[in-house]
Amino acid sequence: MNNKIVIGLIALAAFFPLPFAASQAQAQQSAYSAATPRIDGFDVEPVAKAAPGNELMFTLYGSPGGTAAVQIGGATGGVVLVETEAGVYEGTYTIRKRDKITVASTATVNLRLGNRVASAILDEPLVGKASAKRPAPAASSAAAPTIDRFD
Repeated sequence: MNNKIVIGLIALAAFFPLPFAASQAQAQQSAYSAATPRIDGFDVEPVAKAAPGNELMFTLYGSPGGTAAVQIGGATGGVVLVETEAGVYEGTYTIRKRDKITVASTATVNLRLGNRVASAILDEPLVGKASAKRPAPAASSAAAPTIDRFD
């Protein structure tokens, strides 16, 4: 008798699927697909010479909560950027002996949120004069405010 009850319950379960299981999966998919990543800025601290041991420091400004990675032309590896504060990602690539990074090398960053990706190509050189810190303002503009970052 117990076997007949179990078989009957299994048969009924086939006719009455759980209605909430599919809606949860759809809600998760739509939450991921609704988030479109954006890149607001992509910077590097260039090196004076592409010699082994020198470090390229990358910074990405964009959508918070994503994962970011940089691919460097001529490099044997990439670099994963870590979100140091909301929407700011940073990472360092140490140049290796096998790397063939030149003045013409480019860097591409990908910012992923869920199943969507935004990409940007660096618009400054990786190799060249080591970037100097921001120059001191001229005496005539010393009192003028400056904008360091805009989100």
